[in-house]
Amino acid sequence: MEEKHKKVLQKCTVYLKENLSEVEAICDHLVVDGILTQGLNDSIKTQKPAPTAHIRELLRILPRRGINAYYSFLKALEETENTDAAEYLREHDGSKSTTGDTQEAKQQYTEQPEEKHKLQSQNKQDLSKRFALVKIDDIAKCTVKEFTTKCGSKEEKIYPLKNVKRGKFIMISNAESISNDTESNCDVELKKAATYSQQCITNSDFDKSNIGQLFKCMGYDSKGGNLVNKPKEEIKEFLKKILSEIDKDPSSQYDSLVIMFVSGKNDSEASKIYDASGDEVPTTDILEIIKACHHFEGKPKVVFIHTYNFKQLDMFDSTDSAVNDIIKNCEPNNDDIFVVSSYPRTAQGPWVVGENMNGSYFIQGLIHVFKNSACEKSFIELLNEVNACLLQAVVPTLTDDGKTKTVEKKTVAQIVLSEYCEKKELYFFPGFVQKPMEK
Repeated sequence: MEEKHKKVLQKCTVYLKENLSEVEAICDHLVVDGILTQGLNDSIKTQKPAPTAHIRELLRILPRRGINAYYSFLKALEETENTDAAEYLREHDGSKSTTGDTQEAKQQYTEQPEEKHKLQSQNKQDLSKRFALVKIDDIAKCTVKEFTTKCGSKEEKIYPLKNVKRGKFIMISNAESISNDTESNCDVELKKAATYSQQCITNSDFDKSNIGQLFKCMGYDSKGGNLVNKPKEEIKEFLKKILSEIDKDPSSQYDSLVIMFVSGKNDSEASKIYDASGDEVPTTDILEIIKACHHFEGKPKVVFIHTYNFKQLDMFDSTDSAVNDIIKNCEPNNDDIFVVSSYPRTAQGPWVVGENMNGSYFIQGLIHVFKNSACEKSFIELLNEVNACLLQAVVPTLTDDGKTKTVEKKTVAQIVLSEYCEKKELYFFPGFVQKPMEK
């Protein structure tokens, strides 16, 4: 960051501490822009008391995050409705004030001298060309009339997600640490795995931020529900603690529970959960913890499991399945539990690679379908639509220099249900469109 911008942030610290809102959303935007890593983002969010400590830690970290950090911060302020704070900073940095848009900041961000870009990673692209985080306005909504027409006749067969807080969202992410010691004589394949593992971890940052933002915009509470790189016993204790606190709080009014597990290791298996050391966390243990929470009895409980493999190899042989429907590896349960994962079907790995693309096929498929169709389709219908997307995904073919050469449609993954319930249908219905009253 330029010295003048460091001084502006230092001078405006008191104002920012007193006036910033949606600090977590600001940090998520900075992750997507490549300014913060997910590790730094998690570190900021663990500071207490919130939000003052979050702001203080963010302002401490920002000056060390490169030449573009200041302009990205301005952009994040605009996109999280902190426009007054953005204008306040511009008044102190001497730049021309803008209204409603951040074109000047975007232009400054993308027109830095070429030599300053040498510090940036090659995959840091023009922000205007990268996928953006989900915003509240991106979530399609339905009218009350449409909802009544679709569900009124079968209300008793639908989970009643009617509270303002649709549910609790918990994110648990872990990745086995693989050393990339180029001075040693370690196995060539291990070195390759170490390099690829770092790419996986970097790419998963966007997945985690965006899926969290999706459920936040759909009415889910994620406060205090984030755990990163812990051993399996701590993972289980963390989950027990959160659910126990919900049980003990008489004011808790969550209608559903959603847990996202993102993990990986050098030689992982699809649909399994791993801790920070690469040890498997039995899914059965997780489900027993969930079942023990009385607050969610009779309510839908959804567990997403996203597993990546650091060897860049298929984790699932596509010849094992002759059909393209969702794979169901179980009989229906009576516990209102759904466990969703995916089997990769491409040797390129789970990542959407190529120009202007971020994240993994599975997570980005979920986000794309949910934000457009959760207003009208049931959970199983949404999963079928995600599965259809994964069966016909647009996949770029890369040249040796890493540039996109051609694109083709191919099967990249297949949705797997290892637990599901048929007692009731699950509709998220993330809010209603408020139409003007007819005269």
